[in-house]
Amino acid sequence: MKAIADVDLQWINEAYNKISQIQGLTIQARSNFDRTRIRLAERSCTPHYIEKLVRLTNEEYYNSEYLPTKVKSEDTKSQSSSKSQNDDDIIDLAKITINNIDFTDQFELADIQTQISKGEYECIEDIISDMTKIMRYIHSDTVTFLFKQYDNLEKKYTFVWKSKSCAQDILNKNPAHFNRKKSKTQWQLAIACNQIFLIKKVEFKSDDTDVFSMFQG
Repeated sequence: MKAIADVDLQWINEAYNKISQIQGLTIQARSNFDRTRIRLAERSCTPHYIEKLVRLTNEEYYNSEYLPTKVKSEDTKSQSSSKSQNDDDIIDLAKITINNIDFTDQFELADIQTQISKGEYECIEDIISDMTKIMRYIHSDTVTFLFKQYDNLEKKYTFVWKSKSCAQDILNKNPAHFNRKKSKTQWQLAIACNQIFLIKKVEFKSDDTDVFSMFQG
């Protein structure tokens, strides 16, 4: 019972004494109980054990007082958790800035992860905005992703094509959270806001915002 906050030793002893004197217990049962009580005096049992103990020793109290309180408490927690989860699932598209993929900018996927780990993002929309700096996807016969990536041989940033499964593997490894809230992954964000990253096609040079322009000059 030491697992219960604010329960003093006197109350614990009174409770155990009542259990020891339950009618119907054999002398051997009382002896076993008292020995076990002494042996485990300094240990704390789980709340589930205490719940079972109450149910077996005072069924009337368990059914009329404890159980209704427990059900109400669990309902409140469930509603609160559901509301929190739903709030986290809501993404405000109006707060997202769609950035160009700039090969002259050294910002890359690893920088997003660094800022997440340092808690520098204020909202999930800021993470998505930064993701637009490094990726797009084309949905034609197959879904193909375009990622900004540094070419060690050429010593410059360029873009590489990734299949859907490859992009999923990459982004699923990256948590996307802020203020220590429940983690999502960057893949979940990319899917939830797929229209943000969608382009029609890739051309060498184009002023169309729905077309990715390879020409960066």
